Amino acid sequence: MKFRIVLLILLLSVVMISPAAQAFRFSVGAFGGLNLPSAQEDTKSGTVMGLKARIPVTTYLAGEPNYTYLKNGDGEAKVERLGD
Repeated sequence: MKFRIVLLILLLSVVMISPAAQAFRFSVGAFGGLNLPSAQEDTKSGTVMGLKARIPVTTYLAGEPNYTYLKNGDGEAKVERLGD
């Protein structure tokens, strides 16, 4: 009996959700620019490009897959030994 009451309450809460909240909203975007490493000395600046999408799973939960392509220049790292 308790299971049926809980199930009925859950079904009613799903049915009572506003139709505006049920609208499928998604977005897709692209971005690009210049990557300037500020703390890394072993790499040079380069380009960054990417795609991002927002796909709602439920009213309160959405997934955001993101693909980023990063191409930095080859820098030089100076390694010094201690005691030399």
